[in-house]
Amino acid sequence: MDNSAQPMSRLPTSNANTAECDAMMKKNWTLLLALPFTVAGCGENSSNSPAVEQLPAFDRLGLLKDISEGVIQPRYASFVERTQALKTVTDSFCQNLTTGSAWATAVTPVQNEWKETMALWQEVEAFQFGPLTDQESILRYDIYTWPVLNACAVDRQVNAMAQNAATYSLSTDDGTKSLSAIEYLLYDDDSLHACKADDTQVQGWNDRTEAARHELRCGYLKLLATDLVTQAETLQNKWNDGSQGYHYQLIAEAGDTDLQTRINVISDSLFFLDATLKDKKLGIPLGIHSSCRTDVCPESIEHPLSQQSLAAVQHNLIGFKAAFEAGFDDYLKAAGGEALATQMQTDIDEAVASAESLADESLLDFINNLDQAACAATTTDDRKVAICALYQDVKVITDELKTEFVEILKLSTPAQSSGDND
Repeated sequence: MDNSAQPMSRLPTSNANTAECDAMMKKNWTLLLALPFTVAGCGENSSNSPAVEQLPAFDRLGLLKDISEGVIQPRYASFVERTQALKTVTDSFCQNLTTGSAWATAVTPVQNEWKETMALWQEVEAFQFGPLTDQESILRYDIYTWPVLNACAVDRQVNAMAQNAATYSLSTDDGTKSLSAIEYLLYDDDSLHACKADDTQVQGWNDRTEAARHELRCGYLKLLATDLVTQAETLQNKWNDGSQGYHYQLIAEAGDTDLQTRINVISDSLFFLDATLKDKKLGIPLGIHSSCRTDVCPESIEHPLSQQSLAAVQHNLIGFKAAFEAGFDDYLKAAGGEALATQMQTDIDEAVASAESLADESLLDFINNLDQAACAATTTDDRKVAICALYQDVKVITDELKTEFVEILKLSTPAQSSGDND
């Protein structure tokens, strides 16, 4: 079992105010970028503080610009386009449905467009910071709620819309909209509600004809698709909004210590690969991580209905690779870590290739047929079980992140990963 360590301070020091200062620095991206970066000098007794240690010579501002202009901006723009395409195909599907097309034969184009939109979003998921983590990640959850999805809550909303069509507006409750709710409605086979039989908020739903249920669900899908476009545009606008946008604040001229602080925010986001991809998406469902209390935990799979779990892993890795290659590789080389830069590039490429080879496979099928002894004996070299080898491929990268990567670049690690070397 993969036992996660207890969270610990990213900036260990004898200074009693360091933990408070560290929280102020990393907790709120908007605050961090709005300040003139004087907060980077907090806790100057810290052994990990870039304000104390001599930083390696490097074009930090160039790295930040490449991350924003080469990785984030094009993906945010493409995501807006994908959501618009999803809305168009959803509207067309629902229009055809009202004229007699059968759901099962007409839904495939919408499912395919959702897959493309979801794949691009998974790349964005790999570097969450800025507007996606503001205000407790409200915008992120408006776009994608995993691991939160309440199918019954979605069904209640569809029924509420059916009963109050003229006045209904989307709920702000977690798990009732976003790409997650769209997946549920597109891939749920029978269109019956997922609530308990005595749930009064869906009373009468199952008594409707299948055609009526599908038509009402389609009406809700149209609302979800429209809202998703709005959220995608909001994300793009928050990043690009002139002097108030995150792009401008990220690339504003500053001294090396302050630029290093911004780079550390991005570096922290890369640890998504550890706690989310490695542990939540692979380790827990496969029973490798200690959070799974049984042999395996298939109920923890990310995309149980669409079977896109491993495609999600593939695109998370593609997003991580893009961020790493936008300048972290060059930063490592400039800081004397050329060997690590080369090794990490190799390890990332191998993990991407491994994920790509499994992207069309079913994680649920792997779990249902898992030889646990063989999985436990699997390594990156001795690939007894392909899905467990993929887990090991990702673990190689996260181990490098948590050790040499942050040490060479004089970065701190996010609390959830500090000291967790599995």
